[in-house]
Amino acid sequence: MKDLPTNLTSSMEIFYGGPGLLTISGLRKPAYTGLWFLEKLGPKEIYRGDSYMITRSSEAYQILFYHYSYFNQTFLSGEKDLLSSLDRYNIYEKTDSMNLNLLLSIESGTYQVETYSLSPLYGSVFDAWLRMGHPDKMTPSIHKYLSSQDGPSVTVEIRQVTENLLISQNLPVHGAVLLLIQKLED
Repeated sequence: MKDLPTNLTSSMEIFYGGPGLLTISGLRKPAYTGLWFLEKLGPKEIYRGDSYMITRSSEAYQILFYHYSYFNQTFLSGEKDLLSSLDRYNIYEKTDSMNLNLLLSIESGTYQVETYSLSPLYGSVFDAWLRMGHPDKMTPSIHKYLSSQDGPSVTVEIRQVTENLLISQNLPVHGAVLLLIQKLED
């Protein structure tokens, strides 16, 4: 896996980066954040479902939710014309967002829940570039702005728990959410 490719298909492809974690201009791709999510998981796996995984490390819990859409049959049959420099999603099956509800049985107390969300709206510099009008030239100010868009959105909340923590999560297609759940001192 390369981070910065040596062979470019076109100098106009400012988001070219091959299978690496960075674009040619050094912007982090969503896979970079995805690996960070995986690094935050605890060493003990509690449960694994179709679109989520629960782990634990000492007094903390980690929950990773993910919603992946698979390549469509047209793309899998070899039709590469579906992939363009402005539309990277039409090679996937059309899928709706997903709602997941989870009941986590944990010790009663006060918990801090950090939520990190990665989706086409948060953490995708390509989608941020599209939303800004997909300029052909990467100026320093555009690069600076896009660099500020390459991480997940973050929220923190304090939750009072009595035996069970109810977690409801809406996942957009191509989205991932990491929850870090830490018991606070009473």
